[in-house]
Amino acid sequence: MSSQARPSTGQQLPQIKFGKKFWIWVIVIAVAVVMLQTRSLGEWWDLLFFEPMLNSLLLLYRLLGNNFVLSIVVFTLVIRVLTLPMTIKQMETTKKTQEMQPKLDELRKKYENDADRLNQETMKLYREMGISPTGCLGPFVIQFPIWIGLYNSVLSILSN
Repeated sequence: MSSQARPSTGQQLPQIKFGKKFWIWVIVIAVAVVMLQTRSLGEWWDLLFFEPMLNSLLLLYRLLGNNFVLSIVVFTLVIRVLTLPMTIKQMETTKKTQEMQPKLDELRKKYENDADRLNQETMKLYREMGISPTGCLGPFVIQFPIWIGLYNSVLSILSN
């Protein structure tokens, strides 16, 4: 083996660089740990989702002449408008993914016996098309607690 192929003892190892997403996740996890130390998950759910939605529904109920059906409709429309940018992004990603489907089928035929190469080429295609493989999950994960909170709020109001 030549001396050029071996790293000399004076050489430094490559530096690991942590990107922006890494530090965002570190902060999110740290905040979650601190939050769970101070209150239970149920208490945080009530504080961040349930109570604000319940209070908003009750406010709309009073503003709209004590019409509960109308307050639910208006509240739902407000939530839909607030989540519209995420919904549009989700729909665009879905459309791009559908447009990309024939190319994915070609890749599957071309690399049917080489799973590693298929994965590499698939990820390359996603990058070329500007699509994140998990692009549809983000808006869904954000909207899901909102709809659960709305459902819980409506149930709470109806049961009282």
